[in-house]
Amino acid sequence: MNWKSLTTLSTLLCAAQLAPALAAQDTCPRTRAELVPERVTVHATITCSGVTVDVPGVAINLRGDCPTLITAVPEHEIAVATDSRTRADVTGTLSGRIITMSCRTSYLLFLVPVGTGCEIESDDNYGTYMRLVTTGCTGLGS
Repeated sequence: MNWKSLTTLSTLLCAAQLAPALAAQDTCPRTRAELVPERVTVHATITCSGVTVDVPGVAINLRGDCPTLITAVPEHEIAVATDSRTRADVTGTLSGRIITMSCRTSYLLFLVPVGTGCEIESDDNYGTYMRLVTTGCTGLGS
């Protein structure tokens, strides 16, 4: 037996031993999508008489206080481990929001203060949150 045929024979034997192990590998991540509810956090507030704060797209209602900062995390999903042969697939993304506000005084003819109002100074996107859906894994290699 020459070296070339011995090398070919050893390669075939090695492949025959590894084939069942490679076929048995499961690449399914075994994850599922879990809902995380919307979270709105109102940080420090300042007194701003007679106001109702209404921020479009954010579920808050404050009376008499003006928040200086609001953070809003949208409803989204996270991937969590499971025993099932499923995976969490991304279907889209959302952005969180940081909103800064201030209490402004309104004047009549630039001289007489007539009241205060809570106004949005900035409304910026921050962070990326995923929308996920749970799907079944098919076959051993997925």
